[in-house]
This record gives sequence, C-alpha cells and structure tokens, in this order.
Amino acid sequence: MTILTSIETLPRHLYPHTTDLLARVFTDGTGGYAVLDAEPRNATCAALVVGDFVYLGGSPNAAFVRELAQHHDEELHIMPASREWWDALESDRTVTSSRYTRYAFDTSRFDWEFFFAAQPHEQAHAEASGVHVERITMAHVTRHGDEDWFDDLICQFSGPEDFLDRGFGFVVIENNEAVSGASSYAVYNGGIEVEVGTRPDRRGRGYATLASRALLLWGRETGTFVAWDAANETSKRLAERLGYRDARAYECLLYRLRET
Repeated sequence: MTILTSIETLPRHLYPHTTDLLARVFTDGTGGYAVLDAEPRNATCAALVVGDFVYLGGSPNAAFVRELAQHHDEELHIMPASREWWDALESDRTVTSSRYTRYAFDTSRFDWEFFFAAQPHEQAHAEASGVHVERITMAHVTRHGDEDWFDDLICQFSGPEDFLDRGFGFVVIENNEAVSGASSYAVYNGGIEVEVGTRPDRRGRGYATLASRALLLWGRETGTFVAWDAANETSKRLAERLGYRDARAYECLLYRLRET
C-alpha cells in the first residue's frame, strides 16, 4: 500500500466516486491522507481517510479495505459510493459490516432567527443549572484529556498544541469540571466539522446544546461555516434544536474486522 499526503499526487481516475464536506480536509490540505493499493502509476483503487471516515475510489477491492482496517483501532465509517463497492464490501464474510443512516445539513440554510429567539431560554437554563461555558484551553486538556468523551473533541489533531493552534472548541463547566463540549472534529479552509461529546453521567441535561451554541456563535463572529453531519437521530434532533435545517439522509457502512 502507498500513502499520499497531498491531493496533487493522487491520480485523477482514483478520486473517490463521491465525497462530502469532511473529505475537504484532505483536498484542502488541512489533514487526512490517501491510501493506494500500489504505487500511483499501477494503483487500481484508493481511499481518502479522515479520522475514522473513508471515501473509496477506483475499482472495488474488499481485500484492500480489510488491509486498511488493520491499521485502525476502531471501526471505520465507509462511504462506498457505488453499487459495486457496496456489493464487494457487504459480501465479505470475513468482516462485520452494517449500513446505517447519517444526516448532512445544509449549513447555508441555518435558521439564525430561531437560534437567537432561543437564546434567553438557554441562558436561563445555564444559570439555573449552575454551569457556564468556556473556550477549550490547555488547562482543560491537562485535566480531562484522558477522559474518552473529552478526547473525542481533540483526537483528530496531532496533539493538544495542534488542536489549540488550528482547532477550536468550548466546554460546559459544572463544579469546576468540564462535563460537555463541542469542537472542531476537522478543519477545512473557511470551515469546521462539529464534534460533540458529554460525560456519560451528565447526558440529557442540555449541556451539549450550550456548548454547541457557543461554537456556532464563534463561527458566526469569525465567518467560519460550522458543518453538522449527524451520526444518528439524537444528533439530528440536537442540530435541529439549534437551528440546522434541510437534513439530507444518506447511507454509510459501519465496518470492522472480526475478532480472532
């Protein structure tokens, strides 16, 4: 396998059949990488990899994807794009795979009037709950970096310093502890992809909404588009409570190697 770090070196015929905003992390040169099944001049298939998301191009090859998965500790979210890729991966009995539905929102149609109308209620909720929102700093990373929910907020960067340099995020503080947050899972030119996380024992209290609102306000103030791609109905409902509209449903393949 061959790894490429620049879109300029990826042969045109191996571009993924379809991509979304997250794939721009690689095409914009702000992160991610491409994997080919051989040297560029002889390659027949390729994958753009951004975190745990994979966009496939070229000729379908289940063995290629299995080898790619061996280098990831967690399950992959794969965008097969063509029926031939879907068939090749779903017929592979050596792995575990299942389709699920994601929801991509049209960021250009965000309902800011709805967002600001809810602001007094959200401020009252924060005051009644005894919490407040802070921008993520190294102090938060030092204190909470080993907590899974917090690590998810920054883990797609090369380290805390890289996140604080190129990324952005906010956490909800309760009793001097960060318990929920919203951050840039990935960075594009002029935009970010949202990651939201909450400590398990603090879920269901509206804290994710507070952190997400702070991130959206930052995006509005800085002219940064804040893309929201919901992995499930819960995330979709949260996005709609904030003001996102016109969700586009699409299928993704959850893929992992069988344990031996």
